[in-house]
Amino acid sequence: MAMTVNLEEATDIMELAMRSNIVPFVQGSPGSGKSSVVRDLANKFNLCLIDMRAADKDPTDFNGFPSPDLKRGKAHFLPMEDFPLEDDEIPKGYDGWLLFLDEFNAADRNVQKAMYKLILDRMIGSKHLHSRVIMICAGNLDTDGAITEDLSTAMQSRLMHITTRTDPDAWLRWAVKANVDWRIVAYIRSFKSQLNTFEKDRDSNELTFACERTWGDFANRLIQQLPNNNLNSPLALRALSGVVGEGNARQFIGYSAVFGEIPTIDEICRDPQGCSVPSKPSTIYALTGSIATSANEQNVSVLLEYLERIPDEFQAVCIRELAFRSPALKKTAAFSKWLMNNMDFIMDPE
Repeated sequence: MAMTVNLEEATDIMELAMRSNIVPFVQGSPGSGKSSVVRDLANKFNLCLIDMRAADKDPTDFNGFPSPDLKRGKAHFLPMEDFPLEDDEIPKGYDGWLLFLDEFNAADRNVQKAMYKLILDRMIGSKHLHSRVIMICAGNLDTDGAITEDLSTAMQSRLMHITTRTDPDAWLRWAVKANVDWRIVAYIRSFKSQLNTFEKDRDSNELTFACERTWGDFANRLIQQLPNNNLNSPLALRALSGVVGEGNARQFIGYSAVFGEIPTIDEICRDPQGCSVPSKPSTIYALTGSIATSANEQNVSVLLEYLERIPDEFQAVCIRELAFRSPALKKTAAFSKWLMNNMDFIMDPE
């Protein structure tokens, strides 16, 4: 049985592979965020991303196209222009390329054979890749019912294998950094099992399922485009049902209704000591997301004054999210004051 890691751990392993000139192959369930991690790595290392689908290629794409040299009476192979070769110029503003071979294990055996030379020798036909090309492969798990082909042992030995699993806590840390709508963050924090509801053999009339991709990308973008980001409309339910499934959409919208029970940021800022404090855990979770999203240098002092009136464990959740979203606020006097006032809790959370 393969060792599994979350996407944070997978990212660290992929970075190590990149620095070691080893090609990593990351596998995970559909929609689990593999492609997002690769895009983030391209940005981090300032690499021009080349997103290539191995599943729709044929052997010629990796061997090169035969081209006759009539004068010499021979032929050679011309590489596709997608591949940066040793004499190519690095694109302006970048430090190199990241060649991402997605749907890698959906390529048939003949295409796999054609990729042997690319993966191990960094060659297309007789041409060498540019020295500043990094390669990463990704694909779905064989056990998830996706279209996959077994990798030959020859290909297996050419790769570093990384198998990922869904980890709601790791996803939440990513979602906060990525400014995913705080209502989605609060919902997944309260109902972690709803982050990824994929089941290979599910008996359901749902046409789709909730996963890291559909929450963090699709649902997030839809909410941003709703009039006033309002979830209380038939349009919201219909749209969200199309990306996370009707059951998940209804539960999320129902949960989001508690956001009407929490005080607004303006109300808190006007009277941090007199403003009401919710009693339901789900409502307090929503409140922490609202505070963490809205805090800035002008209001952080009064928001943290109010925050100290809610239970310790929710304060900790809010402070962590605030620090992720706005690292500069950690240098403010208000943040330092909160740390001093809660030193006992921080040192001994029990």
